[in-house]
Amino acid sequence: MKSTFWLSFGCLFLLSLLGSKMKSANLIKEYNFDQGNYQGIIRQYQDKTCSQNSLYIDNSLFQIVDAPGGRSGKAVKHHILNCDERSELVIKHGTLKVDEEYWIGWSMYLPKNYNKPGKQSYTITQQMGFNNTCWQNVKGTNCNNLIKKSDGSITPKIGSPINALLPSVDGTNLQYDLYDYIKTDPEGRLIFEKKVFTMPAKPEQWQDFVMYLNLSSDPKQARFKLWKNGQLYIDERVRLLPPNVGSLGDWKIGAYNGEPGNGERILYTDALKLGNKNASFNDVSP
Repeated sequence: MKSTFWLSFGCLFLLSLLGSKMKSANLIKEYNFDQGNYQGIIRQYQDKTCSQNSLYIDNSLFQIVDAPGGRSGKAVKHHILNCDERSELVIKHGTLKVDEEYWIGWSMYLPKNYNKPGKQSYTITQQMGFNNTCWQNVKGTNCNNLIKKSDGSITPKIGSPINALLPSVDGTNLQYDLYDYIKTDPEGRLIFEKKVFTMPAKPEQWQDFVMYLNLSSDPKQARFKLWKNGQLYIDERVRLLPPNVGSLGDWKIGAYNGEPGNGERILYTDALKLGNKNASFNDVSP
């Protein structure tokens, strides 16, 4: 009887250990902030800042602090002042490649009054684009993009279309802007369709996200999914990468103002994981 028990226990232990190793093998990156250091963490440095604090600048305007909202351990605090540009944590350009699949999970916490608008309310907490240097509208290059809006109209878009998560000023709603490559016109301009999705949100609560990316060059296979707190809000067949583009640009979470003067922002992020195609929702879910 005892030997049967210990045999069963040993089998369960080995299966658990094997499952843990398989899970780890499916994770490309996992950011652990509980140690309180910046080793292995890529920060998005900025060109414009008003801060005079060298530590603040060296840490790219974020710090590792005790997690708020009743969460144990550490988290990243993103804090940009009215004259700052950004405070972002980065999965670097070239990591997310065409014709591959990825799972990404992270957590976000918006404090009450996280947003103190300046000239405008312009906060992006997660963004990704296909070209990091495409910010001038030059004819004959991939910077010369056109956007098809929901009303069917076509308008120019300077720079790479940025897929982005944007909270409302009061933090009670989230908007996701998603761009689907449609075609290249005879003049070589890339045409994307802009799709906008909304979902409810709650300040002063941790919100957990899971994103699935299929970056296939086949429009029938390419897909984007986004869950918040376990609920699927977006499930779209979209081609994020146009032809002859080998990877997404930087994938980022944090606070982004665009230009100085757009306000002060404070938010927290945690538990960022990136998994390969063999990963699952549970592997990366916070």
